[in-house]
Parts: sequence; C-alpha cells; structure tokens
Amino acid sequence: IYIGAANGGVWRSDDTGQTWHSLMEAFDLNPTTPASDSLAVGAIALDLANPDRVYVGSGEGAGAAYFGVGPIVTNNGTANPPTWTTEPAAPGSNSLAGTAFYALAVDPATPDRVVAATYRGVYRRELINPIDPLSGFHWAQKTMGGVTNQRVTSVVVAASGGITTFYAARQQGPVYNSNDGHTWNPIGAGFPAAVGRISLAVRQDNPTVVYALVENGSVYRLDIADGTWRTITGVPAGFTSTQGWYDLAIAVAPNNINRIYLGGSTIFSGGDWSGSLYRCEVTVSGATVSMTPTYIGNSVHPD
Repeated sequence: IYIGAANGGVWRSDDTGQTWHSLMEAFDLNPTTPASDSLAVGAIALDLANPDRVYVGSGEGAGAAYFGVGPIVTNNGTANPPTWTTEPAAPGSNSLAGTAFYALAVDPATPDRVVAATYRGVYRRELINPIDPLSGFHWAQKTMGGVTNQRVTSVVVAASGGITTFYAARQQGPVYNSNDGHTWNPIGAGFPAAVGRISLAVRQDNPTVVYALVENGSVYRLDIADGTWRTITGVPAGFTSTQGWYDLAIAVAPNNINRIYLGGSTIFSGGDWSGSLYRCEVTVSGATVSMTPTYIGNSVHPD
C-alpha cells in the first residue's frame, strides 16, 4: 500500500497498513518556485502491472496549502529508499513546478501514459521523442473544451475490450472523456453549470457508468448508453457542509457498479466529530436514480 501526505512525502506499508516506511527521506529538492515543497503530495497512482512504479503529482491540490516541484516518478518503489526523479513540462506547456495536482490516472494498456488533473489544466505524460523509447518523458498540457489553462479537479480511467477511457472534470464543469488523454470531448446532457469542484468515480473495468460528486454535495450518474446525467436522490443532507471545495471524495466498489462511497466534511457521531463517510447502495428505476446511504465514518478524520 502506498499513501501520499499533503506535506510529508510518500509512505509504503508491506503488512496491510500496520506499519509504514517513509520513502522520501533522501528526496529533498530545493524548490525554485514560491510556497513549494518537494514532499507535498497532491496525487499518487500506480502502474498496476508493475506496482514498483509509482507516479506522484507534487503540490496539494484541494487546499493549495503547499505547492510542489512538478511530476515525480520512481521505478523501484519497494527499494529502501526508492530513486525519485522529477519530469519536466513539454515545450510550450506551462511548468508544473510551483502548482498543485488533484489526481493522476494511469492508462492500464499503456502504463507509461499518465493523465494529470492539475491547477493548470489537464496534462499527459509523453515520450520526449516519440520514436525513441529511451528519450525520457515530459508532460504536455492539453486543451479541454477550447480551454488550456483552467483548473481540472478530477481524472479517472477505465478499460474494457482493449479500449481505455479517461474521464476528467474542469472546475465548474462540465465532464469530458478521452481515449488517449490528448483529445477531449464533453459527455452527457444535463450536467449542471457552475458547480465548483467536481470529483469523479468509475469502475476500473467498466467505462459505461460514471458518477460525479459536486461541491454542494449533489451526486450525479451518467449511464453512457442513456447519455443523460441524472441526479441521485437520497444523498445524506449536508454531508459536504461548506467543505466541498476541500474534501470531496467518491469511489465505486470494484465489484458492484451500484455501490458507491462518499466522503466530505464532518458529522457528530458516537460522542465525537468524525468524517461524514457513507457507503451507498444505488438503485436505478427508469429515469429515477436513488441511493440508500449507511454511515461508516466513526473515528475517521474528515480530511
């Protein structure tokens, strides 16, 4: 298991989370941009076929309390310590040093290809020389909806039948998809406008259903075959409170497309303030989508 801390680097556990090893003790760059820290982690992702390869987006996206030094990668994540390398932005792209990441998504079919959701838009990791696999990698800024340099707050990926599909959301919306991380198209009718931060969820082996959680706590579902975003009723009231811009978590169960997990803000439970974390069973009946939430957040810190 790997985790990334907002200002404490990457850590690994080899015993199901009982003990943890700091992996960045020897990684201490001198940042050249203001408010930046080489140990600030905003996003982390693995090459699932080779979990020694760990991608890190430095700079904490949600709170923007710590900016980073750009994209970081190791190919020996189980070494003590691993060797970490920063990778540059492509020519003509804005630097990712001195900014922050929300999420990273690794293409399961081409794990050298990674898509990043950042403060400066959506980026794709590419070979510096497309015909030379030893040329190294840089990160190219992409256009989404005719806009290049606008905050992108979420990116997820699914693969099925040999086809990869990325989904990404701009701040305020809408939601886009792409098969290669280069060309992006808006998806689904009826997505609300000006909703602030958006977090997305998709099952890794099922690109046909996408969930979106927005800053005010509303949840939407898009069935690709239907083509329309539908509001899910039954969402726990106020579970994001006023913190949706900061902690806004959603995930799909890996074995059940109709089970999702929601997190954000705080709730008073069991005599203490804990995270407002819920497991939700989703029911689709014609054009109506509803959920039945179960609270599971006791003793969980809201952040």
